[in-house]
Amino acid sequence: MIINNFATLKKKFIFEQIKIMKQRALLTTITLLVSLIVFGFSSIKIQSNIPIIKSESTFLKDTTDLSLCRAVKMSGKYVFMNSEPVREYEVVYQVKLSGLQSGDTPTKIADLVIRKAMKMEREEGKPFDAVIIGSTKYDLAIKFK
Repeated sequence: MIINNFATLKKKFIFEQIKIMKQRALLTTITLLVSLIVFGFSSIKIQSNIPIIKSESTFLKDTTDLSLCRAVKMSGKYVFMNSEPVREYEVVYQVKLSGLQSGDTPTKIADLVIRKAMKMEREEGKPFDAVIIGSTKYDLAIKFK
């Protein structure tokens, strides 16, 4: 009886080890395929089941800046969401929002920032041209130079 239990445990252990080895092999294969498809790597070397990837891809060496776009206007103010304007500017106000909900849309957040900055503009009298949202600790109301 003890021998049967030992044999059963040994079989279970062996099957678990085979299962783990198959999972590792599958993960290695998937990693290699994704690397080839996404990055077009020229040389891949396998060492101890770990893919060593050497890239000669021009994708990583490209320094062309293609990030120019038109900013959206809301309430007559430009909105830069997680971005910054190319043109020089000065910070007029730092805007801190409180009470945001997890379901708030980017449009609603931009509207709240603009409203709060416009309130500050009415109180302090310093005009602003745009808001920058999400790229610093505080959202910013800015004036272009």
